[in-house]
Amino acid sequence: MCIIAGYAGSRRAAPILIEMLKKTEYIDGGLSTGIATIHEGKLHWRKVIGDVDELLRSTDAIDLPGTVGLIHSRTAGNYIEHGHPFLSADARGAFVLNGTFRDALCPEFFAAFDAAMTDLYRRGLPVRSGVVTDKPKWNLPLPDGRGFHPSEYYALTVGETMAAAKDGEEKQTMARAFRDTLGSIPADIIMLGVHERTPDTITVGTLSRPMFFGVGEGEVYLSTTPISFPDTFVNIPITLLPPTSVAQVTAGGVTLCSTTMDGVRVEQADARTKKLFYDRIEAILSTATEADPKSIYDFPAYEEWRDAWHEPMVDSKFASPTGCFKPYVVLIYEILWSFYREGRLKSRIIDQNGTLRTGFWFKGETLKH
Repeated sequence: MCIIAGYAGSRRAAPILIEMLKKTEYIDGGLSTGIATIHEGKLHWRKVIGDVDELLRSTDAIDLPGTVGLIHSRTAGNYIEHGHPFLSADARGAFVLNGTFRDALCPEFFAAFDAAMTDLYRRGLPVRSGVVTDKPKWNLPLPDGRGFHPSEYYALTVGETMAAAKDGEEKQTMARAFRDTLGSIPADIIMLGVHERTPDTITVGTLSRPMFFGVGEGEVYLSTTPISFPDTFVNIPITLLPPTSVAQVTAGGVTLCSTTMDGVRVEQADARTKKLFYDRIEAILSTATEADPKSIYDFPAYEEWRDAWHEPMVDSKFASPTGCFKPYVVLIYEILWSFYREGRLKSRIIDQNGTLRTGFWFKGETLKH
């Protein structure tokens, strides 16, 4: 999984995005980092293997111009080619994704990805994520034998649609491309994108992953978790974008473009599901201490907490026509945010099985419910 943040406003985006990511990158990222901004109709981007500090050491990311942008931190850092953002074929658009394909692990899912990327490759689109790899589970083979990162499919496909967009219809085309592309090969993901032809806009497409937004005075913040929002957001409403939706964000606000994707279903978390997740996360954090904190990887939500949901176990429509995604990560971040607002949640960076992560524990006595 990954951490994402976005900003659209009147101030320079890069320093704001970098500060936002510093607050949260090790919750679920830290091994590769990338940023993209738009300035005067031109895309600027940088990415590195490593965390925000490495991005600052190795690049001029802090100085990128533009008042619209996005930033991404990934939990893997094996190849720079697999770091976000991914670019459109013409390098006019930059896209970042968060999520996993593990709940779509069936032959039909990967066959669809392989066919789609092979088609793009044979038509001459540059597959920049192609690397020689021995991990075909996540990096499917191209005709030349290299493995590609599945997220690049979405970037190339949206970018190809935008390249053909009519003048005056760029925003509508971008929103439609997000909806159609994410719906064509759906997984437990979310995508943000900026493009030179929509220079004042961040487009967001959600399937079942979280994306929160807060609207300030002439500016909008986006993030996987509101913990990364400025401290000044104490009295500003923070809203979660709905699943299977596409939204467009400018300095003036957020426009919801669509709320459905053909053939994609996401189970809604009812009061029972939310209560079960809350109690279980609270119980785990109640055993944590500053000396022995817990990360989100100590919450066995994906498999062991399946009893909290009402829909069948199958998630992917490729595995079953009635497949239904579970927004379990949305609940994790909502619950952590509630603890944070209450002043209960403390955190520090820990080494967990050789990987740096954010460890959490409760301050003082745990409240009883």
